[in-house]
Amino acid sequence: MSTLLVIHTSKIMPNPDNPRGPVNPTEAQTMADSMKEVGQKTEVRVRPLTEEERTKFPTYEYLLIGGHVRLAGAKLPGWRPCRP
Repeated sequence: MSTLLVIHTSKIMPNPDNPRGPVNPTEAQTMADSMKEVGQKTEVRVRPLTEEERTKFPTYEYLLIGGHVRLAGAKLPGWRPCRP
């Protein structure tokens, strides 16, 4: 069962194993512009960090599973919470 939350973007760790690699800054800006205009239509997918991951990355609480461009866009000025 999934639960909808609002999580501050600073608590979501980008997935280092993202198969698409780093997010293109132009794509992130396009996403940010779209979200400012119409809102966030699709949620990002996250999972809680394991205890081991929390020890290594204490500033994060969640690992990003899907929605890398949305998260990058949400981190640009004007956006902070991101709906997973």
